Amino acid sequence: MVGTLVVNNDFKNILDPLTDYGWQYVKEDSMLIQMNKKYSELEEISVSVSNFSSPNTNIIHITLPIKNSTYSFYKKHTDRLQSTTFLQNYITDIIDGSGD
Repeated sequence: MVGTLVVNNDFKNILDPLTDYGWQYVKEDSMLIQMNKKYSELEEISVSVSNFSSPNTNIIHITLPIKNSTYSFYKKHTDRLQSTTFLQNYITDIIDGSGD
């Protein structure tokens, strides 16, 4: 798996605090993490990795629910730091807004 990024502890560590707010892991493997909110399965967070046409380029796919909507937001990154920062900011927003 040379040149292949795996969905690893960086992303899982960012997502773990959501388990205290009613979120659960639905699927976890080296290339995908999926979570949904208990009793509201349409609210889903997904982080996955796929290879681009060049061997050392990975695409990180992040799908996030939009607050008060049945729609989701999709973002892709090729930079690991950008993707972890983006996801961390989103998760912090969910946790900070959980009292609404």
